[in-house]
Amino acid sequence: MNHKPTSETGEDPSVQRLTFILGNKTSGVDVLHGQEELRYTEISPMPRTP
Repeated sequence: MNHKPTSETGEDPSVQRLTFILGNKTSGVDVLHGQEELRYTEISPMPRTP
């Protein structure tokens, strides 16, 4: 049998996740599945839009 060590939560401790908050929800992505990290920038208003 091949046993991987697990943390107290039952997950592989060698997995790294990027976590983020959207509104009141916290989410996460395995860093090996991400492509790039984008920094927050100010939202610019668009002319003639509500």
